Amino acid sequence: MELSIGVQALVAELKLASTVFDDQGFDLVRYEAGDGTLSFSASGSSLWLNSACEADVLSTGTAVARVRRPLSYLELLPADKTLRLKYENGDTHMRMRVVDATPAAQTPTLQAEAFKLPQGLFGADLEPDASQPQAAGVRWSLPAEPLLEAIRRTFMCVASEGTRYTVPGGQLVMTPEKVGMVSTDGHRLSRYFREAAVEGPAGGHVSVIGRQALASLTGILSAAAAAEGPTPPVTVAALGNDRIFFECGPRRLACQQVEGKFPDHQRVMPDEFQANFEVNRLEFYRVLRRVALFAEKRTPAVRFDLDDGRLTMTPHIGNGQLADTSKESVKVDFGGEPAAVGLNAKYVLEFLEQARSPQVLMSLNHPPRGSVQLQETGLPKDTDYRYLIMPIRL
Repeated sequence: MELSIGVQALVAELKLASTVFDDQGFDLVRYEAGDGTLSFSASGSSLWLNSACEADVLSTGTAVARVRRPLSYLELLPADKTLRLKYENGDTHMRMRVVDATPAAQTPTLQAEAFKLPQGLFGADLEPDASQPQAAGVRWSLPAEPLLEAIRRTFMCVASEGTRYTVPGGQLVMTPEKVGMVSTDGHRLSRYFREAAVEGPAGGHVSVIGRQALASLTGILSAAAAAEGPTPPVTVAALGNDRIFFECGPRRLACQQVEGKFPDHQRVMPDEFQANFEVNRLEFYRVLRRVALFAEKRTPAVRFDLDDGRLTMTPHIGNGQLADTSKESVKVDFGGEPAAVGLNAKYVLEFLEQARSPQVLMSLNHPPRGSVQLQETGLPKDTDYRYLIMPIRL
């Protein structure tokens, strides 16, 4: 196998492949040079991924090498350089050399240790049969952009582990008219639905996708959106043994659905709030960041006092904390009865960081009960996005 490929293209594909690996265990990627393309296959304990990019292939072949250390090295090279990859069957290393460096004596080279292909490692349990995603009744097709946005808006609330009240994953919902995601970690909940033309079975599809799989899928959809030309649609297929398959352009991902019953989010969605007010998002974010510096590090609790056009924020300082503190306020559009609530500042800041609207709508009840809701103002009518946070007793 011998080919030339851009550093930027190779780094992008290896970064994507690295998302399927666990913290411990194999981090092997299979390189396969074909007619004008270099494809990559990687498999973790619950994920299988295949991707490809253009390359100037001089001779075809296959090689298997670790990804983490070579990737860290390649990320330090100039992105606009070209690499020459070479591997001969029986070699102990795959050689990567920058071919357009000057002078030649300073040409960076990398010797990546090569391995024999471990039997059954790449997609033995997860790789879909070539015919399965095309089988009638199990395939859906939808635009990539609303699915990517749904994952981005809800990923911060995906639980990292299962508990009595949570499932370690986000709930994917597809109907003929809309696509959406719901996630909760027990302390907060994010729900994003958007109207979209989903082609597939009339009954739609509901499944729970793990946090690591959602991170890999985000990389696939982001790469498709960043590429030149129109973004290809996403193919979603329900495979056997509770597996689910995603395909967007030259990249494919298969994963195991998360077991367990996802919490009924409809039961915790409040019907109405007594206090609703708008606040400038950037000003709110800057002030809250400053105030949160003086709160407890483990649970940065902040008291929010709403009274006659001002939202005042005061950090909660527990035993053993320094006496330094901060108290600041922002102007809000509110003239009702005073109200107060304690919230985890980290949860509020994460919402404000990913929001894009100039103004956000904050809603709560007084005395504080149930959840506090944050929403972006000015979203399109075809979008339903709600972010709920459970209050903290102070």
